[in-house]
Amino acid sequence: MAAVNGFDLWVQGKKQAYVAAAMGLRAAMARVRELGVELTPPQGDWGRRQRWTPQQLRAMAEVARLWDRVITTRIAMDEALDLAAPSRESGNSAQGTG
Repeated sequence: MAAVNGFDLWVQGKKQAYVAAAMGLRAAMARVRELGVELTPPQGDWGRRQRWTPQQLRAMAEVARLWDRVITTRIAMDEALDLAAPSRESGNSAQGTG
């Protein structure tokens, strides 16, 4: 069994952070829906004013915060995977054999 180096652990950590963020976002979006908030834009009258409860607003703010986290962790994961790509000369000696 091959030893796992620090770089591979770093890449794996980026993947895990992205998955955790995506799962958190999914749960937050479900919570918003439970509170009766539609996550799609209204059809027709955009001038119609919506009245949100403080609980709904907090839930929507959490979705926005988690969207930011998902995007940030996805960027970090993609950059880590790019560094780990076998086609790059990154100095990573544990690039796998298949």
